Amino acid sequence: MHPERQLAGRRPIGRLARQAGCALISLAAAQWAAAGSFGVAPIRVELRDTHRIESVTVRNQSDAPLLLQTRAVAWSQDNGEERTVDTHELLVTPLIVQIAPHGEQVLRVALRRDADPSRELDYRVLFTEVAPADDAESQQGQGLRVALQLSVPVFVNPAAPVQAQLHWQARTLADGSVQVAAANLGNAHAQITGFDLMTAADAPLAHASAIRYVLPGSEMSWNLMPAVSIAADTPLAVQGQSDSGAFKSEVDRAGP
Repeated sequence: MHPERQLAGRRPIGRLARQAGCALISLAAAQWAAAGSFGVAPIRVELRDTHRIESVTVRNQSDAPLLLQTRAVAWSQDNGEERTVDTHELLVTPLIVQIAPHGEQVLRVALRRDADPSRELDYRVLFTEVAPADDAESQQGQGLRVALQLSVPVFVNPAAPVQAQLHWQARTLADGSVQVAAANLGNAHAQITGFDLMTAADAPLAHASAIRYVLPGSEMSWNLMPAVSIAADTPLAVQGQSDSGAFKSEVDRAGP
């Protein structure tokens, strides 16, 4: 439930289209995702076959007009890396909108395909603030430049019950740090908002604060430096919080 934002500097729109989603930063929020000059609500969208359209409100929080571009992407994870690619399976309208100072605009996010019968489908909607280029950039053919971007997750639920199922594993690295990985064997995402790595006797070893989604069929990891060295046969556990609530799980040990 933590949308992301990107500071994109002065990169042209064309290059952003090839690079979006590569440098998104987690942004904590309750009801509104805020990105300096604008905010978006809700901070995540859930769709299904019986609920294919959802409204999203964009609020201009500045004293100047806001020009906003929207883009829908399919979202996946590969070897711990976030991947996004343009998709026609999700429609966002309007694609470009101008909002008056301190005004609001309602946009629609619509599903254009059937939901998967057994597992969640994952997308993101990118909301990109755009500003006119200065004269020097215009003369060089740079056109528009990106100012700031928010990324809101979109989850399409199947008719079947959905649940994340995480399998935890730890591997000690050569520098003494521990790589803790969560593999999602379920049919829905999990958002891990933080956890403690502990011994099976509940002695704390390290804390992970980086917020990560783990999509169904994917694996994400955290590199932690424990307070003390951990013997190879020490039983481990994790205890933390996710978007489904508190959790505690045993951790398997992996070889080097």
